[in-house]
Order: sequence, then structure tokens, then C-alpha cells
Amino acid sequence: MAWIEPYTRTYAVNVMDLDCTGRMKMPAVLDYMQCIAEEHADAIGVGRRDTLRHGYVWLVGRTHVKMERLPQLDQSFTLTTWPGDHSRMTCPRYFRFQDESGALLGQAAMIWTLVNVQTRRITAPDKTPLPAREWESAPAPMELPERLPALQTVDRDVMRHPVYSDLDVNGHVNNARYVDWICDLFAPSVYKTRTMMDLQINYGREIRQDTAVRLELHEAGNAFYVQGMDEQGGLPLFQAAGNWTPVQI
Repeated sequence: MAWIEPYTRTYAVNVMDLDCTGRMKMPAVLDYMQCIAEEHADAIGVGRRDTLRHGYVWLVGRTHVKMERLPQLDQSFTLTTWPGDHSRMTCPRYFRFQDESGALLGQAAMIWTLVNVQTRRITAPDKTPLPAREWESAPAPMELPERLPALQTVDRDVMRHPVYSDLDVNGHVNNARYVDWICDLFAPSVYKTRTMMDLQINYGREIRQDTAVRLELHEAGNAFYVQGMDEQGGLPLFQAAGNWTPVQI
């Protein structure tokens, strides 16, 4: 079993990370996670260039982010990531956010899957030439995201069509852009009194540029639930669940 050292980078919060309230927005948190995950994957030989060489790409299956506190403009924070013990078909990855003093800002867990470029089928890493087999690293800081139940109650729904800025290099809606879609379901005034600190997204089928998506929302107190459905119905394209934290004014 190979030991994989956790990978750490230090970032400074800039104005592009902030929303209309001046606080760091959840989509920016996902962007930083995606960036450092790709850097670390490159460093250990399983990055995009490595996987494409053998006809595979990594796709995110599930994400759960739990922030305790959001860094402010011009403040620095460190983000550390490392792979977890993978199952036959999935590869976990964990994240830890810390402030300049080392205090915990938040943590996250992702489940990645390796997908064949031609067939779009999930492939077991040990069935490929990639070195993503048995890895040992730092302990898991939180449980991996689990299955989310289908919505039984829909308070309102909105149609969404992918646009140019939603799409990534794989030709589908980028995993961090789903967070933008979720955030856009709520009026800007909502963010004046509460902020999104806890969010789980389970990705189902890829959302391509020609897919019309019906976003369905249900709220229950400080909790909210979202699922994205295509026009044909059936299984959700994605599901999400989150919690609001009141803003101290």
C-alpha cells in the first residue's frame, strides 16, 4: 500500500470569490476544491493528461461541504486535500480548510469515479493501467456523502438550460456550476440574513449542453432540498441538500 502525502496550498480570498453580501460564496469554495484536487491528481500521476492517455476521465459522483466559518476578503487560508481508501468503483477525496492560525474553517468529502471516454461507463481503477489502486493517507475527517431521498414535496420549480459558462472541458455542466444553479434559486435578499455553509450534491447523469433541466425546490426551516430533472422525468439528474446558517448582524 502506497502512502500519499496530503497536498496543501495557500490562497488569498479575492473579490471574485465574494457574493453581493461581501461574503465568500459556496461556488467559490467548490472552485478551490476542484483546483487543488486536479493539482494533486497531476502530482501523483492520475491527472487529466494521465487518464486521457488511457481513455478515461475523472467525474465527481458526490460532494459534501461543511464550513464552520468563511474566510474574508484579502485573508489567506490553507486548503489541504488527500485521497481516501477507495472501494472497487469509487475513489474518495477529502479536504480541510484552515485559517492563518491553523484553526478549522471547514471540511469536505468528495467521491470520484473513473469513466471511460468512449462508453461513458464507470470503470474500476484497478482495471486500468493507472496507479490509483491501494492508497493510504490521512484519516477521513468526515463521513462520505450518502444517498439522498427523492423529493416528495416540491414548493416551486424553475427551468434551466445550460449555457456556455456552465460547460467544462468534458462538455458537460461543471460540478461547481451546479452550486450556482442552486444558489440562484434564492433571491439575493435571502443572503442578507443567512448564508449557505452546509451543502451536499449527488450527481446522477451528466448534464450536456442540450439538456433542459427542471430544478425542483423544497424548504423546511433552515434546510432545503433540490433535485434536477430532465424533460422526460425518470431518475433525477442530480440531488442536493443543504442548511442555512443565520448571519450575525
